[in-house]
Amino acid sequence: MTFKANLTAYSAKDHMDSQSKEFLIAECPLNADDAAADKVYLSAVAIWVFVKSKSYSFPLNSLKSLSVEVRKKMGWVFVGSILIPLTTVAYMTHNLGGGITALMIMTAGILVFYYGWVGQPMLIINGENYERRFPLSTPHHALKKFIPWTNRHVEPLKKKTVFLEYPIQFWAQAQQEQAIMLPPQSPLHFRPPHPSAPESILLKLNYTGFDEQITFIIDDNNQQLQLFGQGVFPLTHCQTINKTGF
Repeated sequence: MTFKANLTAYSAKDHMDSQSKEFLIAECPLNADDAAADKVYLSAVAIWVFVKSKSYSFPLNSLKSLSVEVRKKMGWVFVGSILIPLTTVAYMTHNLGGGITALMIMTAGILVFYYGWVGQPMLIINGENYERRFPLSTPHHALKKFIPWTNRHVEPLKKKTVFLEYPIQFWAQAQQEQAIMLPPQSPLHFRPPHPSAPESILLKLNYTGFDEQITFIIDDNNQQLQLFGQGVFPLTHCQTINKTGF
């Protein structure tokens, strides 16, 4: 895959008109002939589309899917379908100045109809109560991989729920302090790992409110999204799945 990933924390205040910070997970150019300008980004909380120096945000919690589709421009089809017969009738009833004028208008009508019928590729953002379209000139080839990859990760990112194996020797202390402490680069998982590590407790962690303590990295070899956590998480955000090592 050619889309970029492994980005550092992104300043939403400077670039996204927000006071919070979002961790960008991946980005991809939209157009093959303009790779440096228009882009789509996946952050930990939203899809961002940058087109012609404007930015558009689509929160993941209301997002359904992304797609690239060729959509007909029915407005152009409508204009062309009216222009062609009207020109024919006007020419036959001698309401046009001459054959050249009629031919020019007829040609314009045919071109308008054809342009609308052939359609244009578009990036489609499908939400719960909306559909937003972004016209593309020539879709960048990386979009073919970026879009299904992103669609696969939208639901897990929405839930903000991960699994981790917590050392059992620290569990009594965690219960006493009502919090777990994760050292830097502690691995997290969207699904429970099988089998669980010995001498560990499998926990289900909801990191809502602690987003800045979660890091996302894309493995360059298999394009798998890896999660890591660090810092203190309240025990009220954790659910014990099982215990091993007794």
